[in-house]
Amino acid sequence: MGTINLQLIPKVLYEQYKKIVSGNALLKSFNKLEDAALSTDDFNFNHAVASVYSSKIEGESIIII
Repeated sequence: MGTINLQLIPKVLYEQYKKIVSGNALLKSFNKLEDAALSTDDFNFNHAVASVYSSKIEGESIIII
């Protein structure tokens, strides 16, 4: 499978982008995605902390119990 270089598209270019890239092609690519093989042995506290703060960077709220 080939490598796809994904980049963020500014809003001002989105309409032009939609004319060039078909929604059907994007859907086909999305449907080819597979879950990553992760095991609980590989997931540790450091991974958990990194995941939480990655979500925070992306604007998700963090609830600490």
